[in-house]
Amino acid sequence: MQLLLALLLALAVGCVAGEPTDDLNQSAKEYLKQTWQDDNGFFHPVSQNVSSKLLSNFPTASWMGSMMDSIGNLTLFNITLPGTHDSGAYILTSDVSPSAVKKVFQTMIEVAEKLGIPIQNVITPWALAQEVDLYQQLNGGIRYIDFRTTWDATTSKWRTLHFEMGVSCEIMLGDIQRFLQEQPSEILVIETDQAYDPAANPTAAQKKDFIDMIILHLGDHLIPSNTDLSQTSIASLVASDKRVIFTADDNDFFQNEPRIWAGDVIINSYANSDDLNTMINYNNQQIASYQANNDFHHFYKLSWTLTTQPSSVLKSIFPWNPHSLQDNAIKANKALPDWLKQQGTQRIGTIFIIDFFDESEMAPSIINLNRALSYN
Repeated sequence: MQLLLALLLALAVGCVAGEPTDDLNQSAKEYLKQTWQDDNGFFHPVSQNVSSKLLSNFPTASWMGSMMDSIGNLTLFNITLPGTHDSGAYILTSDVSPSAVKKVFQTMIEVAEKLGIPIQNVITPWALAQEVDLYQQLNGGIRYIDFRTTWDATTSKWRTLHFEMGVSCEIMLGDIQRFLQEQPSEILVIETDQAYDPAANPTAAQKKDFIDMIILHLGDHLIPSNTDLSQTSIASLVASDKRVIFTADDNDFFQNEPRIWAGDVIINSYANSDDLNTMINYNNQQIASYQANNDFHHFYKLSWTLTTQPSSVLKSIFPWNPHSLQDNAIKANKALPDWLKQQGTQRIGTIFIIDFFDESEMAPSIINLNRALSYN
């Protein structure tokens, strides 16, 4: 890693006109303008204003209810749910999550040192994944939530995380509860694929507190895990007011709670690349596999995301390269409309997620795809 960093720095010195430090200074400035801090100490992404944002005339808050005549007799496996990646990473603090020891995190520290800026100003831009809170995401049409949590021993709270820790999980669950009360026809899938950050080492009592918090906010709406979703229509779920599938990967601990689903009900896929063409080709292969399997017992998740790599951070010492996850999301989201047109009305999976969803037209596009598929 040190050798690669030294090589990139040497290239910056040898290939860029002007003083060797000019481009490093410009790159430092790019990082410093990526985020802003509110009075409570939370860091937010700076809006890039790259699209029309959420379509004001589109009923995204109640899209399932508005389409009930056409999708009510279908199952959740027959439609595609728009989702967000790292849904809780819309505001973050400088509190580093216990598990943030990956190579990419170490690289962030090295780059911050080389650029002469606070480490926070490199970590946070690559950690923030959304721009609006969970309530706004849901009103914007999102029906899948990537609910990543960690136990914070300092505050004695369960908090969201992505490299750094954000708001308490209770705030996020409150947003979900509020939305479900306001929109009685909408169904959600919530995944805690990192239910418990193992580096945080929560106790059994703390894990139970997390389950109790879920039950307190969502218990009345949780769909029992023994429900055969392949035989249960969307309309019947709405009629019963059981409208939340909550999954967790800690099966040993959750097995005694019949309203929490095993994590393997969702089949995850992501390209794990920051290269757009690599990500597109990977997703095309996933769609082909999904269609060939014809599986109506699992949720197939497609990730339209460019994943931060150590090299992504290293390359940011050049001012013309991306300096945040948002920069990469803009690139990916711009390519999405043309890609969706190429798919026509074929099924592309049951969950579709992106970063910075509100700076795209993903949700309305996926909703329109569901409308088209329901008439096929």
